[in-house]
Amino acid sequence: MYGDAWYQAVKSASSFMAQATNHVEKTLDDSKDYVYSSWDDNRIRAYLEEHGVIEPPATPREKLLARMKDTYAAATTPVWKAWSDSYIHQWLVDHGIIKDEATKRREDLVKRMQTYYYGVNDKVWDTWDDSQMKAWLVAHNIVKSDAQLQREKMEKLLTDNYVHAYDTTWGAWKDSDMRQWLIEHGYLRSDAQRTRDELIKLMQDKYGEAAAKADNYLAWPDARLRAYLLEVGVPESAIPKARDDLLQEVRVRWYQAGWRASWLWRRVKEYFDSGVEVAEDKLGMILDILTGGTEGAKEGAKTGAAEKQQTQMTAKVEL
Repeated sequence: MYGDAWYQAVKSASSFMAQATNHVEKTLDDSKDYVYSSWDDNRIRAYLEEHGVIEPPATPREKLLARMKDTYAAATTPVWKAWSDSYIHQWLVDHGIIKDEATKRREDLVKRMQTYYYGVNDKVWDTWDDSQMKAWLVAHNIVKSDAQLQREKMEKLLTDNYVHAYDTTWGAWKDSDMRQWLIEHGYLRSDAQRTRDELIKLMQDKYGEAAAKADNYLAWPDARLRAYLLEVGVPESAIPKARDDLLQEVRVRWYQAGWRASWLWRRVKEYFDSGVEVAEDKLGMILDILTGGTEGAKEGAKTGAAEKQQTQMTAKVEL
């Protein structure tokens, strides 16, 4: 078993490098996590009968609740409107939107969900109608204007092409950011005047790494962009409303986080070679790298060393 120092180090690394908004949703419990979970059997039965579902009088509550999931919950849009107040509250807490002690009034919770709720697979185009999807595909020369396409096919084409489109990529850059990068790298004089289209063309030509890179956040819905900014510490009052502004703020923090994670990984790799055994007291140094906390690292090292003396074990780490 790995010592406490190793556990804390791994926990810190995983927490930092994991995508902030990519939470695993908890399974809903029919008996308590839906709006109708608190209804009595008569009310549930009446609702089901109104919707053409007839169950015998002796039907167990568990079966009635299962039927409600197929009728009430499945037909509710967005899905969270079928959730109980407590489940909505917990979702907001888990996603860093509110503190645990925050109000549990449904009216307040609903306002938060309307602003921040997203599903992990949601995309910006999910709310587009068929004509909007086709217009985007035509404008980007992916399909002909007279093409006849089903929505499912258009969704697939958007999935394959949206984040790679040049206007999607550069929509996450302010004019001032592009100018600064071009000036710093000698591609633009500081006194030169350029339109946004001209700046984008220069960036497309000169900044190949960004042009070729397709970051997942570019396809996120606005709600997830807002939630990401909130989770990484942007005050709610400072979160922009327009999508381009949201993307620009996310881009800056996304690359900061990516650089930090890459730096952490390189530093940790210095302590390991493939198959090398690492003593517990070395794990304190790794913890120091991951957390920046010297005192915590020292304490972790002491704990690890004590455990080593007791167990005479070392942790073998393979990267």
